[in-house]
Amino acid sequence: MKITNYVHKKPTEESFINWINGYPETYHPADRDRFYTFVKTVCRYNSSNWKNGDFLKKKILEIKSNFNKNKLENILEEYESLISFYDTKYLPTDEDRSSEDDVNDSLHYYEVDVIKGKIVMTIKNKF
Repeated sequence: MKITNYVHKKPTEESFINWINGYPETYHPADRDRFYTFVKTVCRYNSSNWKNGDFLKKKILEIKSNFNKNKLENILEEYESLISFYDTKYLPTDEDRSSEDDVNDSLHYYEVDVIKGKIVMTIKNKF
């Protein structure tokens, strides 16, 4: 039996169609999973056009012109937050630091929380 790999020619578009053809306005867990898969695909493939919220809004309205405006705004806000979160630089470990880095940075760490659907980063002191 021959096993072949399936190659996605347009993974971001495929992921978007998979999400939008479901019922994205229901907030059902399966719909949320498809949405998160779409966002992760945008980031994974660094799909620059898709990272723009206005571009996404246009694509959604092309397919679902009667999309609930309030839900659309909520989705776009969450989308942009998730894209920003994915693109955030991580706090380097001591192994990642060069000798030129400020030694005082090792006295702090970032705490990341999601509060009311917003990503909040706080710098905390280690001691």
